[in-house]
Amino acid sequence: MTLMIKKITKVFAIAAALVSMGFAASAKNPVMNYWNSNNGMTGGYVEGNILYGDMDDVKTGYGVAGSADVDWNFSEVYGAQFAIGRDWGKLRFDMRFVGMYGDLDKIGTQSVYRTRGADCTSADFEGDGAGSCQPDNYGAFGHGTFNLAWDIYRFDLHRFSDNSTWAWNAAVTPFIGGGYGYGGGYMVGYQTAEAAGTRINNDKAGHGEVYRYEAGLQLNLTSWLSGVIAYNHFDMEFEGAQGGTSNADTGIDVVNAGVRLTF
Repeated sequence: MTLMIKKITKVFAIAAALVSMGFAASAKNPVMNYWNSNNGMTGGYVEGNILYGDMDDVKTGYGVAGSADVDWNFSEVYGAQFAIGRDWGKLRFDMRFVGMYGDLDKIGTQSVYRTRGADCTSADFEGDGAGSCQPDNYGAFGHGTFNLAWDIYRFDLHRFSDNSTWAWNAAVTPFIGGGYGYGGGYMVGYQTAEAAGTRINNDKAGHGEVYRYEAGLQLNLTSWLSGVIAYNHFDMEFEGAQGGTSNADTGIDVVNAGVRLTF
């Protein structure tokens, strides 16, 4: 929690510095000039992104219900995001839908069970059919959030005076934001020390609240076309996880890059 507060404080400090730069560039009445300064094209928008990053361990049970909690460790996560929203200039509001996938590396102190070699027929992994040599070891996570963002200041790089639809009006707009929503996750995995010849069924699922924190750059190309790159942190809670604790949660840090179309 302390580390997250430090991160958020740093983001707001950078935002304040950027606003100060915008004020310095303004003439009289800098506050009014700031709120009325050029924001590019406003209106509705849609946005698509790809995401890549890592996540904290998910602490929950392994095996039968009521088993002791262990850490489920993922090496990386990747996925996609779609947003639809409205831009009012300095402020934006949107709804976002995210889907992510992660490769499971370890459960507790043991690596996951990837192959069984010559003895693969002696174990039966649920979901893979009898005698599978490559059991599933992954996590899938999804959520939807309502978000509010502050476009701090638009720094023009190149602008055509006619502002035509296809004119190259390049600019950079830093932004910060946050959101709240709901989501869920599903994990399946098998430790290397499973007993041969027994049926193995080990999956976990849960759902709960999601909190999002974001900082990034909008790279304007025309009045309606932009590239977007941002850092996002998600706090995801999983209530009702099967086995072990009834409430598990995790933090996910990703970088996302994509395209925004404003209309």
